[in-house]
Amino acid sequence: MEEQETEEQEIIPLTGFEPDNEPEIRLMTDGSVYLVFNFFPPLSFDMSGPDIDQFANELSAFLSTQTIHEDREFFLVQYPKADTVEKLKLFVESYRGRKGYGSLGVSPPPIDPDLPAGFGLRWSERH
Repeated sequence: MEEQETEEQEIIPLTGFEPDNEPEIRLMTDGSVYLVFNFFPPLSFDMSGPDIDQFANELSAFLSTQTIHEDREFFLVQYPKADTVEKLKLFVESYRGRKGYGSLGVSPPPIDPDLPAGFGLRWSERH
């Protein structure tokens, strides 16, 4: 059986994150959602490996679903919920204004043991 390649179905540009580095949301044909940056971490933010992991953890907690930091500039939401795109917009477009890590007041959700391998792995542990 041939594996089908996932393609972009729609691209939603975002604003307010960082000049010349505005990310976009990519809705994929398989139903997954990507948050994609031109470069990450942003040049105007002082972020180390743990800060990058915290960004991914906050994103997962805010979306109430696991987010995979798949590659340096790519965050994958493989199983989005109905409100994932709106929450992604809010998270990213308000990030610069609240730039304090943990400012969302939420903890990352526990990792579901039934999810595919790679969920919950931090980027800094894989690279």
